[in-house]
Amino acid sequence: MVIVAALVLFGIVAVIIATVKVRISIGLVVGLMVSIIILLVFYTQVTIFVIPPAAEHPQGSTLIISRARYFNHKTSFVDSAVRVCRRTQGNASPFCLKATSQAMSEHSKLYMNLPYNRLLHHISSTDSLLW
Repeated sequence: MVIVAALVLFGIVAVIIATVKVRISIGLVVGLMVSIIILLVFYTQVTIFVIPPAAEHPQGSTLIISRARYFNHKTSFVDSAVRVCRRTQGNASPFCLKATSQAMSEHSKLYMNLPYNRLLHHISSTDSLLW
């Protein structure tokens, strides 16, 4: 699917360049396409998972992990334990939050462990159509 999207995007860029007749170097076009492909792969294969501060983890954290399936629900690009619990059980009980955080750490490959980010937590806990 990523390859198809990249080919369609490359076709659109080629048509725009042909119709506008702008002198753009082939290196710039190739660099732009490679950047877009890398961003598409990152968006489709990686989740930014936010763990809010709690009693057992007072600092909280932001994890960059591989996309996971948790109780047959695929994670979003920006996700949190609160949002996963709301999707699966309808509420975010402390037990669900702990179980979800543990399941994500066990079933996903961890790429980076970053400090807690309040803005990302706000984005991940709201039901935004963007993410």
